[in-house]
Amino acid sequence: MPRITATILPALLFLATAAPALAEPAGEVEDLRQRLEKLEARHEEPEGFAIAAGKKILTVSGELEINAAYTDTSDKPAESNFTVKTAQINFDAAVSDRVKGRLALLHEEGEEPVVNIDEGYIAYTRPEILGGSLKVTAGRAYLPFGAFVSAMVSDPLTLELGEIRKTALLTGWENGRIALQLAAFNGDRDTSGTNVIDNGVVSVTFAPSEQLSFGLSYLCDLAETKGKILGEATAAYEQNVNAASANISLKFAPVTVTIEYLGALREFSEAMLADPAKAKELTGRKPQAWFAEVGYAPSKDWAVSGRYEKAKDYQDDVARYGATVSYGLDTNTTLSLEYLYSDFARKAEDTASQVTMQLAVEF
Repeated sequence: MPRITATILPALLFLATAAPALAEPAGEVEDLRQRLEKLEARHEEPEGFAIAAGKKILTVSGELEINAAYTDTSDKPAESNFTVKTAQINFDAAVSDRVKGRLALLHEEGEEPVVNIDEGYIAYTRPEILGGSLKVTAGRAYLPFGAFVSAMVSDPLTLELGEIRKTALLTGWENGRIALQLAAFNGDRDTSGTNVIDNGVVSVTFAPSEQLSFGLSYLCDLAETKGKILGEATAAYEQNVNAASANISLKFAPVTVTIEYLGALREFSEAMLADPAKAKELTGRKPQAWFAEVGYAPSKDWAVSGRYEKAKDYQDDVARYGATVSYGLDTNTTLSLEYLYSDFARKAEDTASQVTMQLAVEF
């Protein structure tokens, strides 16, 4: 059974209740729902600290997430621990109106190496092309497969299955209502027998109004994501397994509804593996995941979100549901409490209850 990480910071409950006495109410904090979505977003313009030299501008931004852990799992003793869940710093350099570069360093608890280059790319933007703007990006970046928009502390299953970061060439065009993106890269698991650029991503997003947005994306090979669908198998397999994702978001303030599906379009099989003995390391025949989340933000400082999600042929066919309550403790500082219950269908005796309290700062 995959280990379910749970977090709780009892000491922060005191800070939450004492906040009104320690500081002014966080009335200047932007809408919490939008801020939490922004923390999850990729390639957003940074708001950090800017250093200007002539026409060049260097912006430094980042985020910290501090957790402690408590896990109550049905088939093992309870565990608890404090962790630095995320520590990230971004350097965004605008060398001209059209050319920008990004270097992002990231540490995530349990990941090796301790600090890695999360992103490193150069982007060139050309406005006024067919009524929109054209953007070309080259380097290490997160590719546009899936949306993964969530206001909860824990990542949705679609992100765990489908998030992909590669050194690639990306081309995109957008006009404010429609965004089209294409990416090409050389996959780590080569099915052609040669070391060539033979993989790609296509995505399109529509935003006909401020209340509605939806998107579709396609990936040549689902085994290239961080989902570790092939387990620890290192043997090449004979064919790509294509995947697709679809998402929709409805925003009628103060309520937001988000639904996303991501999964393989065909099955993995023993016949596709160069070494059939590695078949036991597959996570499942046709990995899929989906989630539905509802958020309610009654004020600038408070937000409540609930989510139900399900996996098939992935993570022991887990089903999870839970809720998160978030409070804007201070400017760019969020305190969140989450409960998440997990039930693993392949192992009926395995269930997990997770309580999460997180202190997050964006700068």
